[in-house]
Parts: sequence; C-alpha cells; structure tokens
Amino acid sequence: MKDLEEIRAALNPICEDLITELCVRPLGITEGKVMSPGVPPYRRLDCDARALCYVRVRPKKRAVRVDVSGLWVLPGECPLQVPGSSGNASYMVRSTTDVDELVAFLAATVRHTRYLYRTEAQRRLPA
Repeated sequence: MKDLEEIRAALNPICEDLITELCVRPLGITEGKVMSPGVPPYRRLDCDARALCYVRVRPKKRAVRVDVSGLWVLPGECPLQVPGSSGNASYMVRSTTDVDELVAFLAATVRHTRYLYRTEAQRRLPA
C-alpha cells in the first residue's frame, strides 16, 4: 500500500504538468467540474464547451491515463496510445517527455477538429 502511495506522489506532478501545459496554451482549454459525489476519481479538461479529455493517476500502471472524449476527431496516431482501449482513445503518460508529446498531440486534435467543423459549416452555407 505504501508503495502505491509513493508511486501516486511521483505521478501527481506529471498529472499537474500535463493539465497546466494544456490550460496555458492559447486553445481555450480549461479544467472542468467533475460531477461525482465525494473525491472526484479523475480530472476533466474542456474545450469549446465540451469535454476534451479525462485525466487520472493510475499508480498500479505507474502512469497518468488520459482518455480523449469521442467528441473530438484525432489527427492521427500517437505512440502513447493504449492498444485496444475502449472509447475514442486512451493514452498513458509516464514522464515529462511523454507530457510534451501528448500536449502537442491534444493541441493538434483541437486544431484538427475545429478545422473539420469549420469546413463542414462552410460546406453547408447556401451558394
């Protein structure tokens, strides 16, 4: 049990770095409110008035897990992706290098999805 607490303590700064790096970028990402009773089991990041991803520390896996909401269109593959994960996509972050890589990928996801929505909206405009 103590080992898991030590691992969690080591992972918490990675989780904080990930959330901070995403929120300081000029993309409009903010931390949302988790509506579960008691201590929230994860943290939620929102963008454009919808959930972007859910972040939780996983000490048994020795990583921070990031689950991207199905409301976003992924721009491609990311080596941090968990193979066979359910839902849209899940990623495991274990280091500050991984944080940088996932932040870049999630920023690209936001830009890619916005581009697709903009393109679709323009296509629907009357000629």
